Amino acid sequence: MNFWAYISRAWRSFDQFDTQLKYSVYEAYIKRTNSNFIADSTMGEHFAMGNKNIMNLFVNTIHTADPGKYTYSSASNLYTQDDTVYDFRELEEENENGQNHTLIYPGTAAKYESDLYDPTLGYYYFYKSAVQGVLYDKIFAMIAMNNPLFVPRGESFSGVLKKYAVSIYTLFPNELQTILGGVFNEDPKVFGPYFRINNDGSETFVARKAVFLTEQEKTDFENETKRYVDPDIQYTTRLYTGLAIPSMFQTTWLTSSLYDSARVGIIGSGEDYQPDLTGLVKYDGTNEDTADYITVTDMSTHKTYFALKYNNFNESTVNEYNLGWELVKDAREKASSGVTGWQLDGAFEKMDVLRGFYHFYK
Repeated sequence: MNFWAYISRAWRSFDQFDTQLKYSVYEAYIKRTNSNFIADSTMGEHFAMGNKNIMNLFVNTIHTADPGKYTYSSASNLYTQDDTVYDFRELEEENENGQNHTLIYPGTAAKYESDLYDPTLGYYYFYKSAVQGVLYDKIFAMIAMNNPLFVPRGESFSGVLKKYAVSIYTLFPNELQTILGGVFNEDPKVFGPYFRINNDGSETFVARKAVFLTEQEKTDFENETKRYVDPDIQYTTRLYTGLAIPSMFQTTWLTSSLYDSARVGIIGSGEDYQPDLTGLVKYDGTNEDTADYITVTDMSTHKTYFALKYNNFNESTVNEYNLGWELVKDAREKASSGVTGWQLDGAFEKMDVLRGFYHFYK
């Protein structure tokens, strides 16, 4: 396959889906003058179904898992990959007698995570891929999901960035809050694929839907016995996610849920936002349902990080994912359980990376 043809086709596909979604939002919520749209006998249902499918396509692209051998941990209810595998013949016999193992094959709801190259092809080997993967697919899907810029045909942009700011976040704010928060926090249970445990004990690999097309789909998902899969999202995509949260989505409208729920501050910092915590309930390790904010102290720097719990939608039926809260909670749990070294440092590094993006774009 020609490398540049692959790149062009991948980007063109995601861009076309993104444009269709933006035009439907424009016609329904901004312009409201298209007679064909207003007179549509389905009352816009075809747009709604199309946009839900677009959302699920993007999310399925982002959470595709590497093919290979996965081992299940009942303690975490999670399949994690032992190693990336490109020749399954050696493993198939071994796997027949294995316990708590499964094989995910390429082409069966999963693709290669990144490209492999053949250095023998010469100086330009770096764009002569031996195996094409989803590294660029994931990045392009993320860019298409995050990009709020949209200039409708026949309209004047007039240099106003927010005039026609539309993205998937406009239609699915809570879903994006959960998915992007889960990607950045490496929390596959809230955004990743899973194995459905069938009545006969067999397993079926399922690419999770971010938006259910019917109420029955939602009910089935809630009632299924699931074993989650860690797709091990590459660092580049996670960085794009962290960059998008404070930058691209502040140009959209209707809600600032993602921006608000992902903020992490340092108590006493002169350059940070310092909300009044008077009268708010602090998390003590047991009162998560009633607590308003959470803190953790980095004993290396003696800085105390904090995050507020936001309820942007004010609906008891909406289960919001507060990224800031989850990041501080993860660092707090690691520190209190005696975790040290790179694992604990990594928990604080995530917060510092996200804080850096906020400071840059504030």
